[in-house]
Amino acid sequence: MAGTVAPIRTPFTKMSFTPDVPSAALGPNEYNIGHNIETDVRSVKVVAGDEYILSQVPGHVIFVTGGTGSFGKKFIKIILNNFKPKKIIVFSRDELKQYEMRKDPELLKYNTKLRFFLGDIRDFERLKLSMRGVDLVAHAAALKQVDAAEYNPFEVIKTNIIGSEN
Repeated sequence: MAGTVAPIRTPFTKMSFTPDVPSAALGPNEYNIGHNIETDVRSVKVVAGDEYILSQVPGHVIFVTGGTGSFGKKFIKIILNNFKPKKIIVFSRDELKQYEMRKDPELLKYNTKLRFFLGDIRDFERLKLSMRGVDLVAHAAALKQVDAAEYNPFEVIKTNIIGSEN
């Protein structure tokens, strides 16, 4: 898909998956999430195209599933640095990544705005409890490693399909 742009529309923002884009080439409302070789995440350019949705972020509570993943962490940093939410709830099932995120020097100044919940998107009751008082949801939780998916197809279905339905 090199050299092409495939726009994806979500309820929260507009995203385009692009080849690596140097930060200097981005416009004022564009953010380069970068490239993570370890998880093979391609460069993602988040474009603040839906002004109404983004105008709802300041002063509101944002819930991020998969918040400790490569996309979730960068997304949270962008929101905290640019849109002044009241609080961000980081929902993930990895307690080590949550611990590491709490200690991230870039996020320490926001420790009063971050709340961490351990949980799995497959657990409807835990999601319901964790989402009390939430204004906006960014769903980034998924199993995406192809080799693991080949050997564990039903786990992927439970997470990526049933968990997303929750």
